[in-house]
Amino acid sequence: MRIAVCDDDKDFLKNVFGRLIERAVRQAQADAHVSFFTDSKALLEEFGNSGFDLVILDIDMPRLNGKELAAELRLLDSTFFLVFATSYRDEVYNTIPYRINAFITKDSPPDAITAELVRVIRECAEFSPEVCVLEVIANGEKKLARIPMNDLFCFCCIKRKIYLHTGKSEYLLAESRFADIEERFLAQGFYEVCRGYIVNTGKISLVGKTGVTLDNGEVLPLSRGRYKELQELLLSNITMESDLL
Repeated sequence: MRIAVCDDDKDFLKNVFGRLIERAVRQAQADAHVSFFTDSKALLEEFGNSGFDLVILDIDMPRLNGKELAAELRLLDSTFFLVFATSYRDEVYNTIPYRINAFITKDSPPDAITAELVRVIRECAEFSPEVCVLEVIANGEKKLARIPMNDLFCFCCIKRKIYLHTGKSEYLLAESRFADIEERFLAQGFYEVCRGYIVNTGKISLVGKTGVTLDNGEVLPLSRGRYKELQELLLSNITMESDLL
């Protein structure tokens, strides 16, 4: 397991929180490597290179604050575990949209902080996200890419080439028939917004008369006549989720 911790308070990170995290890793009996960052931009760059399973963030940081950093990281990977560790108790509700796994206040008793970290580390170790395996072309060669299902944003067919878009990446698929992609993914929460474009409905942030905007800001065309149908579909999904709560 790879754990990243980011807090611009070097003294707190080294002498207090760092020790609590290392203690929690031992108590959880986890095979984990912990990386410490005092610069949010540095963590973002490292995350883009190799990713992390668990990320623990302070909120009040320069350059990118914790919430801004979390939003950027979620575009790269929706499956990692996220913890906010902060002095701002009233921020707890503001962090929920980033799909947090825990919210820790820095002034909590050390034993309570350790216990919460142990819980999250154990849950993270047991977590196994649903992964989609696709054949892609990279550097002229065919390779298998394992991508979490929840990281798929859309598939586009342009000039007979099929592309997969995630939050910030684009893959050229080896698959030559868009109909096969449609058959596979329309039954898994995707919707055909127009010919040659199918979209993960869970990644749609805005529906306009002629286009849809995704969570990463990408705008895709929407066929005339599908505006109302898509709105009703999204509304029914929200209603179903509410019924499950």
